[in-house]
Amino acid sequence: MKDVLRVIEDDAIAACPNLSRLRMSPGDLRSLARQGFVSEDKRGSDRVYFKLRYRCPETMRQRVRYIGADRQVADAVRRELRTLQERTRAAAELNRLEVEARRMLRRTKQQLAPLLEQEQLHFYGLEIRKYRFANTERTTRDATDQQIATLKTGVSNDER
Repeated sequence: MKDVLRVIEDDAIAACPNLSRLRMSPGDLRSLARQGFVSEDKRGSDRVYFKLRYRCPETMRQRVRYIGADRQVADAVRRELRTLQERTRAAAELNRLEVEARRMLRRTKQQLAPLLEQEQLHFYGLEIRKYRFANTERTTRDATDQQIATLKTGVSNDER
């Protein structure tokens, strides 16, 4: 997510002329890329005016820029804001899908483990491998314990 926000630099101001008219710095644009919206407020019974609202990540305080009463300018700012936030939203969606994929892989491996164990196989990362030991009656932990004991004593269980 942070990498996406680094891409938004001074050239983003040129791509957002309506936002640049609102005195938006590159830091403000980075904040807007994460979150921000155009609000519509009423004055009196018939006058409508627009404001750009966003939260500054350093202070966590809301910042407000006055857009004006022109609906066309407000719509143009909304379009620029949507364009500015597309990368951030796409990155968030990609992160969500990545977490879901890892969760599904973990569940699938847990479901397959007993079946693989019956065939004397196991997962090694994403690969399915055979156990190294020859005796199919032993479990992996038993084999590892015996290998450690052999290394310590220099004598295997078979030789004792």
